[in-house]
Amino acid sequence: MNTKQERMMQMTFTKLPKAISAEELLSTPLPPVKWIVPGLLPAGLALFAGPSKAGKSWLTLRMCLQIAQGNPVWNREIEPRTVIYFSLEDTFNRLQSRIFQLIDGGDAP
Repeated sequence: MNTKQERMMQMTFTKLPKAISAEELLSTPLPPVKWIVPGLLPAGLALFAGPSKAGKSWLTLRMCLQIAQGNPVWNREIEPRTVIYFSLEDTFNRLQSRIFQLIDGGDAP
């Protein structure tokens, strides 16, 4: 093998995640889960999936607004957090209309 091929193979293998055994995993102390909505939504990336028109966008936008303002979500007390909402299919008009409906005259986060 030439040097370029060796470098390419080495780069490929160094990017793979480390595999561990079940025994090693069970003996490793792990930090507790950080919850955005206790017992429901952990910190990190969250994806909501379901059939079209099931209300995923409304649910997600409402949760984002509640979390950004620190308002309870389904009677679960939360701390206000920075939220990023990617509305990749909505126009600004549609998104503005939904936010107006959800905040119902209240303050926008």
